[in-house]
Amino acid sequence: MSAVICGDVSVFGQPLRVPADLYDVLSVRLASIPDTASDNRPLFSFLARRCDDQFLARYHRADPNVAVRSSFSWVDIMSDDHLRIVGRLARLGRLRPEDCEAASQELRARMRDEGDLRFLQSDDHLSLFSRRDLVQLGAQASEIVSSIEAFISDAELSDGDPEDALSRLNRSLSVLEDLLPSLSERAEAIEEARMRVEEAISDAKGRFEMEQWTRVNDDDVEPPSPSSDDKERSIFDDLHL
Repeated sequence: MSAVICGDVSVFGQPLRVPADLYDVLSVRLASIPDTASDNRPLFSFLARRCDDQFLARYHRADPNVAVRSSFSWVDIMSDDHLRIVGRLARLGRLRPEDCEAASQELRARMRDEGDLRFLQSDDHLSLFSRRDLVQLGAQASEIVSSIEAFISDAELSDGDPEDALSRLNRSLSVLEDLLPSLSERAEAIEEARMRVEEAISDAKGRFEMEQWTRVNDDDVEPPSPSSDDKERSIFDDLHL
């Protein structure tokens, strides 16, 4: 799948383009892939990045349960190809309401728990929400600024790389800054929040460099030389005549 494309999509290299009259044949073949997270990973990558909407709609006809196929959990939600596919299907009007709700709840949870707003720049992801939901998202997104210290603390204590978590938070504030009018009082608050996050990123980098420096120096410490009491022993030393 990494050597072909379907439709006019931009990818690296010179892949083979599958003719449109073979879309149905390829769709049926791909739909037969076992439903495991490992097997689905290359499938999701292909559907998310290497095919156009026409092929995706054909594939969905062959595999209407693609939205509930098994997938890995991603730390960075914008790297989740499965969620991107679900968003595209929602934009095409092919997603079942219950599947749409499950995906939108995942995005809401990331915004609530991590302050991740980057999906607001994706038309596909926004297709998962109703108009009323979008209004609520806007109100909830603006509240992140007033809770920035809590989000910074959570990012610093995250199981993954704290610097990555803080960087995602910083990009989310950039998204919020683009969505709100620049001449508002919130713009100043957003800028202050961004400065605070950038300070936290700098601190995280400093801690990482210090840990690396300490580790290198610990590795350079020479082991203690053996004392004179640790002279080489003979097998006859314990023999009592």
